[in-house]
Amino acid sequence: SDGRIVCALNAPRLGETYPLIACFKADGALDRTFGSEGVIPGAGVVESLRVSTAGTILVAGSFESWAGTPAWGVVELSTSGQRLARAFPRLDLPSVTSVLDLPDGRWLLAGRFTRVNSSPAFRLARLKSDLSWDSSFDASSNFISYQLVNTLALDPQGRVLAGGAQFSSEGGITNPIPFGLVRLLENGAADPAFRRSQEAVYSIHLEPDGTWITGFPFRRWSPNGELLKAFPFGLNYVNVGTTDHRSARLPDGRWIHPIRVGALSRDRLPRWRPDGSFDEHFWDRFATNRAPIQITAVSAVPDGSVLVGV
Repeated sequence: SDGRIVCALNAPRLGETYPLIACFKADGALDRTFGSEGVIPGAGVVESLRVSTAGTILVAGSFESWAGTPAWGVVELSTSGQRLARAFPRLDLPSVTSVLDLPDGRWLLAGRFTRVNSSPAFRLARLKSDLSWDSSFDASSNFISYQLVNTLALDPQGRVLAGGAQFSSEGGITNPIPFGLVRLLENGAADPAFRRSQEAVYSIHLEPDGTWITGFPFRRWSPNGELLKAFPFGLNYVNVGTTDHRSARLPDGRWIHPIRVGALSRDRLPRWRPDGSFDEHFWDRFATNRAPIQITAVSAVPDGSVLVGV
């Protein structure tokens, strides 16, 4: 709400220490009051940044330490970038793709892990408010062994939606099926009143009318999981079959997502209208024939402008 921008940074070399997170002021200058002179160094990969209901920063990813102390794929930071003393439990695989704080003080973790401390928790785990494992929650029946959950969200009734697109071991899998989009019951089982989709889902956005937008590619779903509209591409491009997190919803309800065009590594940034139609009047290219650019992230700014990471 203060206009600052917190972003995860790409690793130059895996296994080495480098800036994992940086914070910028609204004018683009590095905010040197955040972390250590504006950055937080570490060794690992950040997969998700989320602002908690308390206004703290939840960081999920693949890492075993944070600021010199042990960590298991998830940490909570203050708005100044300092690690808070919330002791998330040890995971057998310290790799978390998404973390969600629930309204009643409990926590939901998604990732590549299969155990929380010594307790079984396949890919999804719920923690009590004291961060101990919640044995009343078991979502393992929702998974094929290679599936992963990439994103978590709450509907207006406080029910959990889980979406997944990636796989834990693609090498030996033929035509793998994504986790898709599932609404969970209190005990972790799939809600039979919600029509499960097995389209790849990397992001979930709740719209004001109660429908859901998932991406990418963008699709609109009813509150009970019926597919209402698949957004058209409006053009031909190389990565039609891919899905990733680089989607952003603009304040006016329109959507943007970078796409790869042609044989060269050239990204463009198209836009879709709120009704899902392709906006042919917006077609921005971030590359020239001599200097192709790859867009790594996009984010909408409250004033309607778009922040693009390359």
